[in-house]
Amino acid sequence: KRFREYPTLKNEPKKRNLETLCAAFREFVISAKQYWAELVNQLQSTYCLILDGSVCFSGASAPKGYVTCNKAYVFLGDLTRYHNEVANISLPPSCSDVDRSSALATEGASEYYHKAMSIIDDNGTPHNGLAVIATK
Repeated sequence: KRFREYPTLKNEPKKRNLETLCAAFREFVISAKQYWAELVNQLQSTYCLILDGSVCFSGASAPKGYVTCNKAYVFLGDLTRYHNEVANISLPPSCSDVDRSSALATEGASEYYHKAMSIIDDNGTPHNGLAVIATK
């Protein structure tokens, strides 16, 4: 819905248009990260969930609150990766492509994927997120 507020600007130069769209995307990702982080905090406090890594389930035996937190951590990892990728666009051209992708793409995202794995260890989605980071 938020991207509809930022229509393509046909009369602006492409660089300016990209900057406008990246700024809108950054704003969207930041608000989405805040939403998912707040949801995890609410679930943890409401249902007294232990999310410090000391409790781990297999997929079928995990209570719904833990399943939701697992998914939220995966979403947070994805959103962090997207946010870092968009921040990558504004780096100076002197940075090499390797610096751009590896330095920023892993910042914070892998922590969320590891948190997801610490809740439900046999879910493949956080492993896939880590593989995406590793192949950049």
